[in-house]
Amino acid sequence: MIGLTELWRRRRNADAKETFPYWKYVFSSGFGLVAAAAVFLSIQGYIFLLREAEQTGGLPVSLPFAAASLLTVTLLWNPVRTYLTEPDIVFLTPAESRMTHYFRPAWNRGLLQSGFGVCAALLAIWPFFSALGGTALVYGAVIIMTVVIKAILFFGSREEKRFDSPTYRIVFLAVKALAAFASIHLMFRFPLSVSIPAVVVVWAAYLLSLRLPGKFSVHWEYLIREERRKKAVTERWFSQFVDLPRSEETYRRRAYLQPLLTLASKNARNAYVYLYWRTLLRSSIFMILVRLMLLEYLFMFLFPGKWTSTAIYAGFVILAGIQLKSLETIRRDVLHLAVSPIPEEQRRLAVRTIRRSAHRAWNVLAALPLFAVMPWHFVITLTAAGVVAPVLFARGKTGLTGRKGI
Repeated sequence: MIGLTELWRRRRNADAKETFPYWKYVFSSGFGLVAAAAVFLSIQGYIFLLREAEQTGGLPVSLPFAAASLLTVTLLWNPVRTYLTEPDIVFLTPAESRMTHYFRPAWNRGLLQSGFGVCAALLAIWPFFSALGGTALVYGAVIIMTVVIKAILFFGSREEKRFDSPTYRIVFLAVKALAAFASIHLMFRFPLSVSIPAVVVVWAAYLLSLRLPGKFSVHWEYLIREERRKKAVTERWFSQFVDLPRSEETYRRRAYLQPLLTLASKNARNAYVYLYWRTLLRSSIFMILVRLMLLEYLFMFLFPGKWTSTAIYAGFVILAGIQLKSLETIRRDVLHLAVSPIPEEQRRLAVRTIRRSAHRAWNVLAALPLFAVMPWHFVITLTAAGVVAPVLFARGKTGLTGRKGI
């Protein structure tokens, strides 16, 4: 019989094993490029603000307010996953007195993750604090007090999960947010000889107030609801990029795209071409392609230049081709294929035809912004390459796993 600590670890590993494969679809959808651009722009903005602080001795927003806002978010963030399910109410209740062994690795992991966020925020604030005349000794005291507040909040979060009333949890959340913001703001705004005693009094009162509400030894229903909510958030996130095993592809009749259906003739000989053309226009793949094109336009606007635009265009051509590969799996119903009088090879040819045609059209439209950054003959060459590229994506057998995108 496995111990409670080992049970939590096995559940964590099973969850990681289930979700890890989805990340390749997340990054193949263009999210990786968006994240990289966001990081790059954030670094540029950070450097710009730091230089402004060093040159002018000020910031567009007061440092105490900005530091308090950033640190309050990281202080309140406690990403604990218990992986509890409904059957645990029956099977783990006899071990309720020993459930500390089950929760301890969850608490430790959550503290490590949230502590990393606090450290990152403190490191980001320090250059501004120094540029505006702050000393290392004062900031060291701020760091110590922030770490103490984080420890208190994490302990309080554990206790609040045992409250027998949701009203208390809501009230304590509001109090914690206000107290955290006020504490950080005080330490950055006023001398430590004044702010630290006030902060100590505030958090001592918070610790004492944790004794007031009634508590369960283990609030099973609340913990299970919270875990279900966190799992739903995770699934909702991945469902934006890939069809999960428990979900189905969604279709929407887009009336404004109806004229495009006439591009494929509706007759027995052309049945599969028409089916897959209509499927593409009504499935999530079409909107993914639209979003990818808008992202490509945005990237070319943010990073203009002959060679950077060429690289952006090539990267998004590949991403569009990857997305279109999932068209094969949408209408691959075993029963439908068994009773259909149309040969399987004709279906495969129809899929390949629609993929190539849609990919070529996408590549031509995606090349339009290139006219603003390079000579027309160079754009024509790139567009010609984009017209040929779909052949590489639609060769051979089609049977890849369905994907979604941003």
